Amino acid sequence: MVISSTQAQNKISMMRYDDDFKLVKKDTVKKGFNQLKYIPLGKNNFISFGGELREQFQVYNNINFGDVPPTFQDDSANQLWHRLMMHSNIELGNHFRFFIQLNSTLRFLNDNPIFPKLMKTN
Repeated sequence: MVISSTQAQNKISMMRYDDDFKLVKKDTVKKGFNQLKYIPLGKNNFISFGGELREQFQVYNNINFGDVPPTFQDDSANQLWHRLMMHSNIELGNHFRFFIQLNSTLRFLNDNPIFPKLMKTN
């Protein structure tokens, strides 16, 4: 039987406001992006910053089997999706917490309007 006393890693959740970086709070020598976590603002007050950048390139051949909506200008609609999310977590004492998140989502290289999928009903 092997017993290990290593500390658990930081927990990254599905929702950013549920992320758990408490191990970074106690770290005296923060490196890299961990320097943006738990910046002290006085006694028992902290601020943290974070973010993510996602890029996705989509290529369509014979979009919708050639049956494109009449508003489409191009039936070969390649596109680049760009998403930038920034957030800040402010903890004031043990009872107050403020979480702020900003999002920017853009689409490039495709002049066609965004067209919702239509559901067929019988």
